[in-house]
Amino acid sequence: MRDQTLLKKLRGRRIAIKSTKCIGGVSMPDLELSETCEFSLAIEKEYGIAVREIKIVDEGSFLISTGCGILSVKRIKDKETHIIYVTGLYDYIRERGFKNILKIYRTKSGKYYMHCLNEIYIVSDCLDGAFKNFSFQGTENKLFKLLALFHRASKGYAPPSGGKTKSNWGIWIEEYKKSLRNIKKHKEKLKANENKTPFEIMFLTSCDIYIDRMEECADILKKGKYLDIVEESMRNREVCIGGFKQSNFYYTKEDISIVSLDKCKYDIREWDIAKLLQKLLEYSTSRSAESLSSLIYVYNEENPLLPDSIDIIKALVLFPGEYNEICLKHCLGKDKWTEGEYMNKLRSAMLMEDKKMNLIKTMESIKL
Repeated sequence: MRDQTLLKKLRGRRIAIKSTKCIGGVSMPDLELSETCEFSLAIEKEYGIAVREIKIVDEGSFLISTGCGILSVKRIKDKETHIIYVTGLYDYIRERGFKNILKIYRTKSGKYYMHCLNEIYIVSDCLDGAFKNFSFQGTENKLFKLLALFHRASKGYAPPSGGKTKSNWGIWIEEYKKSLRNIKKHKEKLKANENKTPFEIMFLTSCDIYIDRMEECADILKKGKYLDIVEESMRNREVCIGGFKQSNFYYTKEDISIVSLDKCKYDIREWDIAKLLQKLLEYSTSRSAESLSSLIYVYNEENPLLPDSIDIIKALVLFPGEYNEICLKHCLGKDKWTEGEYMNKLRSAMLMEDKKMNLIKTMESIKL
């Protein structure tokens, strides 16, 4: 609805739908806009780019045809303080030699975003669907090298004036304790039910082992060197990518690059490493646990870790996040899945936890 409102606001002398095309696998109307359209005028004013056509991709996302080729324009829902933080980080890592990231464009005033119709937009290069059509499987070494280079380039970043940082420094002990309290509370509640559902029976017969792992994870972080590593990370101002969805990466010229820095937060490097290992455990079905854990050496060659990093990575991998998430969603009723869907998802989570335990065992032999 918002985009339809936008198009009404953009209406100048004429807006003609010429055809429907398919670009990157997405069908969209091809709109010819007059030079008096507010949106196209805003782009021309802010960027000095002459807009010939605008194509709607989806809600808040457009492709613009210019004399320089096709560019992407996306509405950003984050607050401006976070956008300043993210675009400042983009500038910082590129100045430090990190080029594996989708190019975004400066306005004539030097900003990497523009205001239009009470919204914020960023103009970037357009990614053809083929660039994003790749598998994590077979690219694991490149991903870990990319991660190491990103951490190295982003080290020391402080946002420009007006930018507000998001930080996860030191939160994981308390986050895990909170999850532990919630799942124990859910367990006691379900035990009191006289007529238990099949999912509730499945949960009650399996939860103790995962509760033990949650306790062990929190205990390792509390008694280990986690807080020392957090203090070191705070001194170095370390930034994490924060999310490893395949849609946030693209493959071009036999290399992998990042699409967006929107999920970036301050945190310890070990968190990113643990999350990427778990993501590859999902996708890299042909690689053994030993082979995956050895990727830590690939990272260490580019960006050396601390002596206690392995124990912290193991603890972060140990936490049964997916199992915990499904159980809490059932408790809160956040997702209206059927009983069978809940059971299938819980089985899948338990299989993943078994794989994670195998991965942790292979990490015992890693020596930095």
